[in-house]
Amino acid sequence: MKLSQERIQKVQKAMADDGLDVIFSRLSVNVLFLTGYWSGNHAVAAIMPATGKPVLLVAETEYENVAKEADKEMLDIQTYSFESLTELRGITDSMMTPLPAILKKTGAAGGIIGIEKSFEDGSLARLMGDFKYPSEPTWNALSKALPNAEFEDATGLISKLRMVKTDSEVAAIKKAVEIACMGFEAARQAVKPGMTEAELSGVLEAKILAQGTGRNGAGYSRGFSSIYSGPRSATQWVHWAHSTGRVIKENEIVIMELGSVTDGYWCDLTRHACAGKPPQKARDILKITQEAQQQGIAVARPGAVVGEIDKACHNYLEQKGFGPQYYHHPCGHGTGFNYHEGPPVHQACNIILEEGMVLCIEPGLYLPGEFGIRPEEMILITKTGAEIISDYPQDF
Repeated sequence: MKLSQERIQKVQKAMADDGLDVIFSRLSVNVLFLTGYWSGNHAVAAIMPATGKPVLLVAETEYENVAKEADKEMLDIQTYSFESLTELRGITDSMMTPLPAILKKTGAAGGIIGIEKSFEDGSLARLMGDFKYPSEPTWNALSKALPNAEFEDATGLISKLRMVKTDSEVAAIKKAVEIACMGFEAARQAVKPGMTEAELSGVLEAKILAQGTGRNGAGYSRGFSSIYSGPRSATQWVHWAHSTGRVIKENEIVIMELGSVTDGYWCDLTRHACAGKPPQKARDILKITQEAQQQGIAVARPGAVVGEIDKACHNYLEQKGFGPQYYHHPCGHGTGFNYHEGPPVHQACNIILEEGMVLCIEPGLYLPGEFGIRPEEMILITKTGAEIISDYPQDF
């Protein structure tokens, strides 16, 4: 993706405010944030100097892809030799050959370097089954290579900056949403009594991979769905949610939770389906949850407190007779660089909404032994309020 000058300027201003000379990043999600490049296998690093172009450091074996996808005008692209047939070494050891010289050129040799010391989450690279992240060996190697530098934890700074998206980042997220909704449509067309949750999940995810990849310039798309059907859908709020071999029965409600990534940018949506005719009670509950959602979206605007969204949603549900024993969870979170990221849409969150934030708003109701309903929409905070950027119908 083309890296915007706006992104670079915002990061460098925040660095100046915090007294940082350089940010060094190896988490793929932060490399994407700082350079606009989505890694193939986490063997990359980003170096953001106080002024000038960000540096993207990649393995020589990944350069062919970098040359096609990275913004060469906005970045200083450097390579290192990763794999060797004669020498046994890992990513950190390999990077340390060119890295000290690169950092010294940025003025970091005796300066203050911000590092990702406290991140406890990340996001997938294209090689999704193999997650790599920096820890003590990386920080120790940096300290040894640059003994006169100081190292400060930049986790808070990076996390805060990531909450507010640029126009180009919003466009990338919207593309992810468009492709995710193709998966929902395929699933709704396919659902029928007798198929399993896992089979329906396979239909949804296959559509995103097969038809999303290459659509409107998308390099690579994947979906990760959790399908819950019938009475099991009343437990879809649990954190170990996943599709199973349960057979979907006639007229059962199905919740389709979906995290989908296109070229590194995530969306998070939930839709419903029914293997037959949905019961009127389910339609009534969907209407109530959508109305609660609208109450939350109505208070979302620059200057408002994030927690007010959660309060508005849950206050409405309680007015309709549904207390915490039926809704169980906060009403949303940020998304875009991660499937789930800040700010948390939680009643205790005092973060102030800013233009450019992208949030998921997902009030749910879960009726034990019957079904669960959770409409989930994504909104963009605009100058005057909130724009819903997920337009696939909430129905069955």
